[in-house]
Amino acid sequence: MQPYQERVVMELKELEDKRTKLGEFLKGVTVVDPVERQRLKYQHEIMGLYANILRDRIANFLEN
Repeated sequence: MQPYQERVVMELKELEDKRTKLGEFLKGVTVVDPVERQRLKYQHEIMGLYANILRDRIANFLEN
């Protein structure tokens, strides 16, 4: 793999770790402000979409 490809793999790993932690936080803590809780849920969702894009890129690296 090229160095930039390795960075994408590392970025995915870090993103997945952060997304997992945010998910656990959302399960265990009740944020008092419902608007802020919704923002965090939206952030979690977007992180998942971003991770999917990185997975697609990595799959493409491996195919070529």
